[in-house]
Amino acid sequence: NIYFSDNLFRIIYNTLFGLSTSFWFAISVRFLLSCVNCLLGVIRAYASEVASEEYHALCLSVVSTSRGIGLIIGPAIGGYLAQLSIFSAELSYISLCYWGSHCMLVAA
Repeated sequence: NIYFSDNLFRIIYNTLFGLSTSFWFAISVRFLLSCVNCLLGVIRAYASEVASEEYHALCLSVVSTSRGIGLIIGPAIGGYLAQLSIFSAELSYISLCYWGSHCMLVAA
């Protein structure tokens, strides 16, 4: 199942990103995460199938817009939560990545 494998890879690579100790390891893990992320194509195909012909452009623009908003708001929320941490900076970052992965698992 594409959805299950996509969530599994996102959980693994998101946790590895939280455990990264160098800049290049973090960049490599994010690159691998982008390579195995196949959910956006599935969502676009589903949106095209569900909507009528006259609303195709609107549906695809809503998908792209929501992804863009998530890419902006997600790191902002993560940065805010990292500042609120009572632990060390490294431990709080790992815990944020862990809880993000846990939320993805629950949402699946």
